[in-house]
Formats: sequence, structure tokens, C-alpha cells
Amino acid sequence: MEHVFETEIYRQLLAAKIAETAHLPLQKPSDPPIDLLVADHSLIFYRGIKALLTSQAPDSFILTGGVTTGRGLIEKLQTHKPQLVMIDVSLPQGNGIDTAAWVKQHYPGIKLLATSDFESPVEVQLMIRAGADGFITKNCSAEELILALRTAHAGGRYFGIGVHTSLAEEEVDGSNEKRKG
Repeated sequence: MEHVFETEIYRQLLAAKIAETAHLPLQKPSDPPIDLLVADHSLIFYRGIKALLTSQAPDSFILTGGVTTGRGLIEKLQTHKPQLVMIDVSLPQGNGIDTAAWVKQHYPGIKLLATSDFESPVEVQLMIRAGADGFITKNCSAEELILALRTAHAGGRYFGIGVHTSLAEEEVDGSNEKRKG
């Protein structure tokens, strides 16, 4: 059985996503590594992200730690301010949505890439309202994950191929209108 990442349509969608980010100042090989913290309820997810980034983009990221709860993320940020946080929507002890909002309120310069096992339009909207700079599902390809991380770090917004982007864009447009008015 062919995996979704091996299909031509996935490759075409990913190529379109890459083209969408062409205007952003994405990380170049000569740039210093991006300081990344992973906040996910699953330790095995953190270990998998670490292994993936070490093998696929060894000089692009420094994983400065992993936390498994919202409270743990807040405590970690008291002593270390990463450039980018991958934050799971389903964090225990302060869910990902509330924790993301707290991070953006207290440390607005930290970029947030939300992750979830599911592509729930409600979760996407709630994370955008909380201040997430992007949203991907955990079943994305390694190439898409790296693109999402680099896009969020560069100040862009990234919504994964598996995410309801029309809802995400609608929410972003609505947020921008509220800020203008």
C-alpha cells in the first residue's frame, strides 16, 4: 500500500507550499541553528522529532529541551527563551491552547507551531486565536515539518497539507480585520 507521502498529489501540494514560502527569509545554511523547544504530552514524540531533525536537518535546529505539560513549558520559559516552540494542542496541566495564549502574552517574540494528532477545524481556529504561527498534524512528512518550522521561525504562517487551510485562512483574515478596526 502506498503511503500518503509517496503519492503524486502530496508531492504537488508540498511543492505548492514551498512556493508559497518563497518570499520569506527562510534559514540559509550559513545561518545559526534555530533554537527549538518541543512541548508535547508524549516523550516518544519528542525523541522522534529529535531523531528526525538530527538526521534530516542536522545543522538547522538545536533542540533545547522537551516538556510534557503546559505547566512544564511555562516553567521552562522562566529560564530559557527559545526562538520557536512546537506545542501540542493536547498538553495536560494547562492545555496547549491556553498555554499558547500565555506564551504569546508573556513572550510575544517566541514563534509557536501547533501540532495535533487530528485536523480539527475547531482546534486550528482556537490555536490561531491563541497566537500560533502555524499548525500541522503529526502525520506530516519530515520535509513538511522542516518547512513548517522554518516558515514559522521566519515570521510566516504555515498550515499543513492535512489542515483545513480555508478555515485557518478565514480565521487569520478575521483576526487581521479585528486588528485594523
